[in-house]
Amino acid sequence: MCHGKHSAISQQYIEIDKEFRALFLEGDLHCVYEKSITEAKFVGNLSRLHWEGGKAKIVLDKNFLERIGYFCKPIFENCELRYTGLDIAFDKDDKLWLIEANSAPGFNYFVRDCGEELAIEWYRKSLLSIFCK
Repeated sequence: MCHGKHSAISQQYIEIDKEFRALFLEGDLHCVYEKSITEAKFVGNLSRLHWEGGKAKIVLDKNFLERIGYFCKPIFENCELRYTGLDIAFDKDDKLWLIEANSAPGFNYFVRDCGEELAIEWYRKSLLSIFCK
């Protein structure tokens, strides 16, 4: 029980091997990118793209994308999310974990490392889904 004006939640420790963001529109997987820290240095922010040298890397492997889609499917069966960015981690045992859901995922690091084409397509499809219903 928290007393005072600040609250906190905690969870068990996860030894993360790799972390990804999966972008979904209307429950459909748009793209996945790895938050790679292969050549990065921790500088105080746990978010991997904030590490010095952290990079966003597009994932194109179809089997991997299918695994991510299958893992995320129950989320969209139980929650009405029009567009979202899901942060997903693999632990050292190759188990998947949902870290968080972002209702307004940022694209700064994604555009910096991968170009703007997929981000523009994300916004185009988002606007079409809003205005063409």
